[in-house]
Amino acid sequence: MTEAGVVDRKVRGPPSPHSHMTRTFKSLRPPRRPPGDRARVPRFQPAAPLSDMPVKQDALIANGGHDSDRFREALAERGIEPCIPCRANRKKPVAYDAELYKRRNLIGRVFGRLKDWRRLATRYDRCAHTFFSAICIAAIVIFWL
Repeated sequence: MTEAGVVDRKVRGPPSPHSHMTRTFKSLRPPRRPPGDRARVPRFQPAAPLSDMPVKQDALIANGGHDSDRFREALAERGIEPCIPCRANRKKPVAYDAELYKRRNLIGRVFGRLKDWRRLATRYDRCAHTFFSAICIAAIVIFWL
């Protein structure tokens, strides 16, 4: 302490490259690849088409990003009608129900309203049943307002 009661503090700069902490963190980093060496990972790995769905569905509404023959075949095996518009570069267009696809807007607006609730958007709740309860409360309030 100095005479007037002011504490002198040493202003520190960045840590030394030779400090023990820097050496510890460097050992945790993955090894660097030489320049020009690329990862040998395929750019696109398609996901499994569908998991086991607990609810029986008649149709699945999706955007053009899900337009693939593999995905459509997986839906057909489960007896679900795909409502997916074709991509622009598809050589053989596939028909879809345009009126049903227009309802996709309603689903997007519901999720948008649920995301207005900060608790739901950031997923504060750890347990699934507590999170689902918060969704139910929010849905009731949204419905009545």
